Amino acid sequence: MKAAIAALTTVGARELGRYGVTVNAISPIAITRKTNGRRERTAEELAARDPAWVSPVVAWLASEASAKIKGRVIEAGGGVLAIAEGWHRGPTAQPVRGPEEVGPLIERLVSESRPNVALNGKNLATPWEP
Repeated sequence: MKAAIAALTTVGARELGRYGVTVNAISPIAITRKTNGRRERTAEELAARDPAWVSPVVAWLASEASAKIKGRVIEAGGGVLAIAEGWHRGPTAQPVRGPEEVGPLIERLVSESRPNVALNGKNLATPWEP
């Protein structure tokens, strides 16, 4: 499933980028009402998987400040903030609590990550490149 979402994100960014639309995905690592209570968790694990660690990424991606990030899957929560390279985790950082802090961090992680690739295995210079 994760590979399909990464592929759909890349294709969506390439197809819609020419119209000024940005497409990204979030892979949240959080405990929700649906997953809470499924097994015993430590206080440290509960704190790391607090949905509040995902919220800054959501808020930042919804802002104009994220306009140059396209076709990326961002892992957030569970004690990590990372850019997926395809369906593999790429560069990581400690998560932050605010959208104003997360933007520069995501931009740095994207600059350190490998570019997305086309189906032929060649690097895509930009998400919308044919």
